[in-house]
Amino acid sequence: MYKYKIFGLNITSEIKMNCYEADFEDVEVEIVYSKEFVSESYEDGLIRLSSNIFWFHIIDVGIFSVENGNKIIITPYKNADEKSIELYILGSGFGALLIQKNEFPIHGAFVEYNSVGVAIVGDAGAGKTSLTSALTKNSAKIITDDVMRLSFLDNKPFVYPSYPSQKMWSKTANALNIDTSNLKSIVNRTGKYFVEDWSIFSNKPMEIKYMFEIVECDVDEVCIESLDKKASLELLIRNSYRYFIIELSGRLKDHFGYVMQLERCIQTYIIKRPKNKFTVDDQIKLIDKVIGDQNEKVS
Repeated sequence: MYKYKIFGLNITSEIKMNCYEADFEDVEVEIVYSKEFVSESYEDGLIRLSSNIFWFHIIDVGIFSVENGNKIIITPYKNADEKSIELYILGSGFGALLIQKNEFPIHGAFVEYNSVGVAIVGDAGAGKTSLTSALTKNSAKIITDDVMRLSFLDNKPFVYPSYPSQKMWSKTANALNIDTSNLKSIVNRTGKYFVEDWSIFSNKPMEIKYMFEIVECDVDEVCIESLDKKASLELLIRNSYRYFIIELSGRLKDHFGYVMQLERCIQTYIIKRPKNKFTVDDQIKLIDKVIGDQNEKVS
């Protein structure tokens, strides 16, 4: 049995994963294999949901049953790739588990940048990974790559470390001069890789101060907009991880209270970037200006 600290939770697991090892006595979440393999034919992506059980099927990988906010049971295919099993445990599995615990993760990356907690969100293909990776070349540390678990400590929102792995498309790697020859490919996702360079990750929780949503649109150059309260709430809702689980499990009221509390604590912005143009350096300059301007106000 392996012991890990994932999203700030004490985890025991029957599957070895690329996660932060830990030593503890109090177990908060168990990850276990069932005693059988998948034996029936199911539709890929099939989902079943009740208030405290989230069940989903991934073809050639397995069936995942997330239960009561404290257990993930995997029924694998006979020849399933363990790295693929890990991928779905740490993504949809933990996303559902946190929602069952009445916590509401945000879909995006979170980094420590210039001693400040910065979240990067946006639709698939918007450029989150490109910007996050470019920030690491400017001394940023990734605290979480895809799913943000937040908790309020003394009324301040902190993001917990997830695991030291980032998913990256070959196009992004090429633009950032990252050699993919030694990276492990993600099964069934041609041209996408795991980046597991521990030197670019941090395993320490950090307060979130800023959230930047990347939007690809018809503009000639990168620009940034500060958001008012209504637009900030809308940003937080549309970037909530697996919102349909929140909705179908009857937790919308709790979720709205959560985003209201979070909105009061952070500053939100939209960064608009041109289509089909690599502009991460310009995006970083705008982020630097926002953080610098706020630091001047504080001082």
